[in-house]
Amino acid sequence: NFENVLDGILIKSENWQALNTILDRYRESIKTIYIDPPYNTGSDEFLYRDRYQHSSWLAMMENRLSLAKKLMRSDGIIFTSIGDLNPQEGESYRLQLLQSYIFSKRLGNLIWKKRGGIGSFSEKYLTENHEYITVYGNENGFIYHNILSEAKRKEYAYRDERGIYRWMDLLGPSQQTKEKRPN
Repeated sequence: NFENVLDGILIKSENWQALNTILDRYRESIKTIYIDPPYNTGSDEFLYRDRYQHSSWLAMMENRLSLAKKLMRSDGIIFTSIGDLNPQEGESYRLQLLQSYIFSKRLGNLIWKKRGGIGSFSEKYLTENHEYITVYGNENGFIYHNILSEAKRKEYAYRDERGIYRWMDLLGPSQQTKEKRPN
């Protein structure tokens, strides 16, 4: 009963069809979108096509991201999973250029280590063992509302036009110093 406990709408469909289907009803009303497009690794071992020319892949992404933007509220954000295999030839940086063109704000990238072993793909000198989620938004998009507990919020004693903040040393509490780690 996942959909019964979900505070929103979960769409299970090919994304171009799904976005077009809901566009009239949900235009400018969606707060958060997450997509996991083909990474364009050059392998068609998946249940979907994953071997596009760069221009075809970008055209596919532009169509879907432009529709997604029409669905998003002015404070909406979009999360997009992408790998970084072969960064000079892969789609990660092309995706970010495209998203920067379509959306008003780049909020950053989330980076995490993959679950298995030392990585899925090997380049000549490095093994990729991480992936990204790019985070972009519309003009009022913001990701960090209400993530701090009340106890933690008390540490944020200052406020400016962007919200509350606190001063921190360049070396945070988890960083080691020469005195703490002489070896």
